[in-house]
Amino acid sequence: MGRFLTGCFFFLDLVAVVRTTSAPLSFRILVTYTVVQCEKSVDMSRFLDARGVTVATSALAVLALALAAAVAAAVLTRTLALALTGTPVRPTAGPPSDFAACLSGFNVPVVLPTDAGYAAASASLGAKSPRHPIAVAYPPTPRSIADTITCALRSNLPMTVRNGGHSFQGDSVRSDHLVVDVSNTCDGTTPDTTPSVDRSQTPPTLTITAGCLHADVLYALQRNNVTDHFAMTGGMPLVGYVGWAMGGGFGNTTPAAGLGCDHIINWRIVLFNGTSIDVNAETHVGLFESLCGGGGTDLGGVVTHATIRMTPHDDVYTRIILSYPHHALPRVLNRLQTLVGGPRRGSMVPLGGHGPTVR
Repeated sequence: MGRFLTGCFFFLDLVAVVRTTSAPLSFRILVTYTVVQCEKSVDMSRFLDARGVTVATSALAVLALALAAAVAAAVLTRTLALALTGTPVRPTAGPPSDFAACLSGFNVPVVLPTDAGYAAASASLGAKSPRHPIAVAYPPTPRSIADTITCALRSNLPMTVRNGGHSFQGDSVRSDHLVVDVSNTCDGTTPDTTPSVDRSQTPPTLTITAGCLHADVLYALQRNNVTDHFAMTGGMPLVGYVGWAMGGGFGNTTPAAGLGCDHIINWRIVLFNGTSIDVNAETHVGLFESLCGGGGTDLGGVVTHATIRMTPHDDVYTRIILSYPHHALPRVLNRLQTLVGGPRRGSMVPLGGHGPTVR
């Protein structure tokens, strides 16, 4: 038993070194688990020794080692690969060969698990562990989104959709799914991939594709010289607009103009049966309400376009960032109200920060 305890203490001395390295998550989990088993055995042995019980100590040692060995055996191959190379050994089954051939027939680029760019293509901002999609397809136009769905259905592949990749739950990249990356459908190289403004409507509308970011929306207004209206946007230019709006769409002008989803008047969707439908307050009302803030998860299709009703510039919206000590908050708020003539419709004063300073 003494040798076992000595080994545990030696192992615990190594933990500080392991935890300060960039070891992969599964390796650190294994280390932590073994630490827990060692600590339990050390505590129990001391408890028994203090009471003169020595019969069970060898059994405790065997039990602790058996538990640690079981975990080690289960993840040994993957752990060693991650620890040494940072690359998972998990064999990701690629799509059927006829799937890649189908996409090739529609001129849709695809990244397979055997390709050099697979690790970058399968990266997920919100995932806590590596994701292993079957493949990542990059349809270049809204029409080719439908073609990608057709090919996936022929091969019976489950799908998930990604644009900006800012799903903090990691929903945009799922293991054993086909990732349909729509980011190339808003590159502005053709009319089909360029946001369009319709001034015949009152107020004007802006139709965008699924791949448009907030920056693309703002650039479209500038390119079309739209100065008397604005499109509701969030605060991050590289976040995908459609996903942001389907999640509600909070922005700096929300107190005055509402959420982003409040300004979507039409969604165009390619269903998983290959048909395209327009979803708005008059057709498919239930689906329309679900899209406006429901998140779009398990939608049964892919959004290809969204039409935004723009908002008139009937006021001036200004964003001010101030840094000041906590105790100065009353004076700062009084001064702000003096500058703007008192509280106004749509005024918003977010407070945050840490330590002695509020920003």
